[in-house]
Amino acid sequence: MGAALGRSTQAAGDSDRPYLGPGFGGTSVGSVINAVGGTGVAWRQTNRTGAFRSNRPPFISTPVAETLSNAVFAASGGLDGAIALHQRLAILALVRVHLLHDKDRLPDGVVRRGVSSVIVRYGVGAQVRF
Repeated sequence: MGAALGRSTQAAGDSDRPYLGPGFGGTSVGSVINAVGGTGVAWRQTNRTGAFRSNRPPFISTPVAETLSNAVFAASGGLDGAIALHQRLAILALVRVHLLHDKDRLPDGVVRRGVSSVIVRYGVGAQVRF
């Protein structure tokens, strides 16, 4: 799936023939947006070592060494975008959302495995053509 967006202008009095590129003496801004998505199975594994300490008196530390792992249904989706600033320069942006179908919260709302059920990743960069 994809979408395209663009704009082109020409100064008054210039040729009025159809033209898909930037107008002579004008400005041009363009962008492309792509949507991505998918489903699958996610394998999660958390290895914990250290100590847990109670937050109420008596303050006792308990050593911990545990491995938590499971497989869960996962869905991912996101958008990729490119905004052309110049013939040789564009800004790239992306965002991804990963949803893990699980019941991984303890009664107090804390995530048991230390991996959230919703993961959001994003980034911004530049594309330079020589």
